Amino acid sequence: MKIVRRHPLSPKQRRKLAESLVDVLSETQVETLLAGNLEEASVDKTPVILSDGEPVIFLVSGEAFPTLRGFLRTGVERRFLVVDMGAVPHIANGADVMAPGVVEVDLRLRSGDLCVVVDERHRKPLCIARMLVDAEGLKQMERGKVAENIHHVGDRLWKAEK
Repeated sequence: MKIVRRHPLSPKQRRKLAESLVDVLSETQVETLLAGNLEEASVDKTPVILSDGEPVIFLVSGEAFPTLRGFLRTGVERRFLVVDMGAVPHIANGADVMAPGVVEVDLRLRSGDLCVVVDERHRKPLCIARMLVDAEGLKQMERGKVAENIHHVGDRLWKAEK
């Protein structure tokens, strides 16, 4: 998939973007993510922010959130769901996150929040998902869907060309 409509980000846009990421990333992580040459662009009609040509932030329903490549640059400290290794191949292929596969959750997550799903062994990002239940409610669930997969390893955003 090609990256189209590239425009440099102004200093004002950069500051506004940094402010919007404070709930998701630490201050150090925001600095790491926004270092380099930042551009606005589009990948398959999805608005993205490029850092040195790589999509590191995307907009989901108007909310700025790091892409998987963004989390690979910064690491994951907040807004995470940890899944067991049996769930990894399914989630990496685009499946939604199901309750039996979840082994740990950031207790601050609420229904509707975006989160990053990581594997339990290496803590590597597998997908960006939207929570369908609160973290507290997830503890009581034995089955069912807990998060909807929005962006995963191998999708069009992941494969976007520089």
